[in-house]
Amino acid sequence: MKRGKINSTMVAELAGVSQSTVSLVANHSPLISRATSEAVIRAARKLGYPLLPQNRSHSLALLLTTGHSMQHYQSSILSAAFEVFMRRNIRMDILSVSHLETLNERVFSGAVTLSALPGLNRRWQELELNLPLIRLTQKGLPAAGIWSVYNDPEAEVRTILKHLHANGHRKIGMYLRRTKKEEEQLSEQTGKVFRRQLELSGISSAEQLVSYSEGKHDAGLERRIDSLLEQGITALTVIPGESTLKILNYLNRKGIRIPKDLSVVTREIPGILDCWEPPLTAYAPDYTAHLERAVDLIEAHYNHQPLQNIAISGRLIERGSVRKI
Repeated sequence: MKRGKINSTMVAELAGVSQSTVSLVANHSPLISRATSEAVIRAARKLGYPLLPQNRSHSLALLLTTGHSMQHYQSSILSAAFEVFMRRNIRMDILSVSHLETLNERVFSGAVTLSALPGLNRRWQELELNLPLIRLTQKGLPAAGIWSVYNDPEAEVRTILKHLHANGHRKIGMYLRRTKKEEEQLSEQTGKVFRRQLELSGISSAEQLVSYSEGKHDAGLERRIDSLLEQGITALTVIPGESTLKILNYLNRKGIRIPKDLSVVTREIPGILDCWEPPLTAYAPDYTAHLERAVDLIEAHYNHQPLQNIAISGRLIERGSVRKI
């Protein structure tokens, strides 16, 4: 029996129910008991069959994490998800990543998450969810049905450095709100790419110009910024944008003027960085494209097409925080 020939009748046989019951479960009918619904869901996932309602629309779970540190990022992803899912007629349920077991109780075609939890891949396997999962930050695990759609670090670093080099900057520092160990778990290894690009441009102190966190989030921020300034940088790039606001306040207290004394490029925060004085030049990941490709991967999974991780380029928004030297 070929996978492509799987149908609702086979799901019904495996679950021990009628075909009409499978249809009722797919259409989220309240007439079906929880035990019967879960039996149908397990059978469909085991066979790799999507339970679609009469309008043939997928139901996807958007898995969010808790924590103030990802507030702006999650807001951007949510905005893009609402736009993409509505346009593509997809039902979206927002769930906490700490309650993955809920996915076994309800009809879903797959899930998308921006959680950076390193143990999520293992947890996904332990629960035997048999659903495609698309991660927007961490590395995927294709053998377990987990793939990654992420911001292309090569494109981001090349774009930022090209802009800064065009304005005469050579000694450029990077501040990251992540440890080296955390970055190893990411598809988006921006610090590693940045260091390599500096080395290729002939900067001998490239490793010292990439500042990783030594603890949680922005631990040691002031000391780390001072260390970069002591190396004579003329430009600083900061990831993520949330860290930039803290850094700018610290630089202001030190009397360092942007961009006269130091040029700054960061990751975009819509509605905030353009209102700063001066408005900040920023790299904007294309989160709408991230969600589009995530949906494409889930649909390809059920069409039994080959899947692969996808890196997506963004764009540079030039404002007033970079000066020519």
